[in-house]
Amino acid sequence: MKLRKHQREILEYYRKTTRDCEYVKDVIMHVTPGGGKSLVPKIAFHILKEANYVDKLLWVVPRKNLRTQGCLDLSREDRIIGIDGKISYQIYESTNEIDPSRGTDGYITTYQALSMDQIGLNALEIERNRYLVVLDEVHHVELDGKLHKALQPIMEHAQAKILMTGTLKRGDKKPIAFIPYTEGRGSYAL
Repeated sequence: MKLRKHQREILEYYRKTTRDCEYVKDVIMHVTPGGGKSLVPKIAFHILKEANYVDKLLWVVPRKNLRTQGCLDLSREDRIIGIDGKISYQIYESTNEIDPSRGTDGYITTYQALSMDQIGLNALEIERNRYLVVLDEVHHVELDGKLHKALQPIMEHAQAKILMTGTLKRGDKKPIAFIPYTEGRGSYAL
């Protein structure tokens, strides 16, 4: 499978970072809808797991149909240019369960499910294991909103993070959580 520019860049970034024993920084990806964001978690997880930097993947998506699609995408065997052999991973579709990965390589859930996690089961899971946390369509998470508060303990304990979105602006003009803005003239900018 030939990679698109941003997919190749994420592969090269994590390869270089783990090879040179550098600190893995948070990644923000702005990719247009239909631009191939769904392959990014698979590539990043593969490189980071291979380097023994993470053990599991948590992928958060906005809708249930994307949760199912994400599981299928990860389980499909892909031969990716730049990675030896075919790769596939099994993750569990979870909604706030004890042991959300169920012995697999991780789990995928929705923002809505995380916002309903009153006990903090997901945060406990992230504390117990070294997770790559991927927030897909992160523009759904308003700064200081309900989702932000639910995700904060998860993000604090994540071993590595990728924030992906097709838009860096919310329709209501409010800032997106976890995005490093600078404030100026009454608005926010990247």
